[in-house]
Amino acid sequence: MENFKTVNPSDIQIGENLIELADIEANSGHLIKEEIVTSTVGSNKYVYTEGDVLFAKLRPYLRKVLIAPNDGVCTTELLPIKGINTNNNFLYYVFLSDLFFNQIKREMHGVNLPRVSPTKLGELIIPLPPLSEQSRIAAKIAQLFALLRKVETSTQQYAKLQTLLKSKVLDLAMRGKLVKQDPNDEPASVLLKKIKAEKQELIKEKKIKKTKPLPPITDDEKPFDIPDSWEWVRLGDVSLITTGNTPSKNNLIFYGGNLSFIKPADIQNMAINYDTDEFLSKEGEEKGRIAHKGDILITCIGNLGRNNVLNKKAAYNQQINNISPLILNSEILHFFMLSNFFISSMYRLASATTLPILNKSKLASMFVPLPPLNEQQRIIKQILKILRGISND
Repeated sequence: MENFKTVNPSDIQIGENLIELADIEANSGHLIKEEIVTSTVGSNKYVYTEGDVLFAKLRPYLRKVLIAPNDGVCTTELLPIKGINTNNNFLYYVFLSDLFFNQIKREMHGVNLPRVSPTKLGELIIPLPPLSEQSRIAAKIAQLFALLRKVETSTQQYAKLQTLLKSKVLDLAMRGKLVKQDPNDEPASVLLKKIKAEKQELIKEKKIKKTKPLPPITDDEKPFDIPDSWEWVRLGDVSLITTGNTPSKNNLIFYGGNLSFIKPADIQNMAINYDTDEFLSKEGEEKGRIAHKGDILITCIGNLGRNNVLNKKAAYNQQINNISPLILNSEILHFFMLSNFFISSMYRLASATTLPILNKSKLASMFVPLPPLNEQQRIIKQILKILRGISND
């Protein structure tokens, strides 16, 4: 490799090609944008010629490698490498390899932004086949990479199709179109009366506090038609909703506790991570918010609406609300709250800030359709059957 040539700012002409670190896409060798010098340059630049391999020498950007498409100058975060009797396409792939990457990591210096010096770069060891074989290797890698890109594109398209299909399944379920209605099922209006009676009993036993009744849902507010045996309800009418909190550090222990302390990142739509980095101590259980098996934890700050049903007791922080369904099946609420209808409704109700926030009161006011209890079971069974089929394809 030849010495790196720098050029003073006064010698750089307006109209020259200029490549900066931000212009190169990591891992792909793709030039995001081509620039030209349009005004006086304020620092030295490296000179490169068409075909040189431009290599980012800063640690966060080591995978930024580009074969120069023209002559020009580049910022000094990039090193133009001129191979001597080597195929530059071959060098490009070598510089992207783990063999090269691992060597560079050992030779980096600096604390805030580690980098490799041109001298150390020149001392690194690379395999060097005969020139004609370098060309064949580079051509084969390019062919395989092109095939991988096609596979990745197909995989992404398939993932999008899966998402659309899941969304359609949940939409059909919410509208009462996923399974047939059974006229022998006890209607949801009767279930709703039982839920109200259950809530009154909990108030009487002083297990919960009496709250102001939620306003009835008018016909104009109902977003779509549902079967006659169903009812539109507000989430707070059919469940108890509590916002989490974060106990003091004295009440938290790290790793190996019995009661997981759940944070938003631990909640995914098909799983909850109980193996967190924080747990509540025995003393902390008295001060933390505790959710139980069958409760639903839902994120209400930032990325709204991620939710899942707990399969064991856990604590949760203030960015999460806990929904405890009354009588009805937890999973039916879980699936309905994953629907595009419900998620989009959350964002519409959320506070208009950079970070969307939906408080407990607004969450309680949200609409959900309520099927008869027996039909809830049939809907859940059908959803799970379809989702398993989608995942196994």
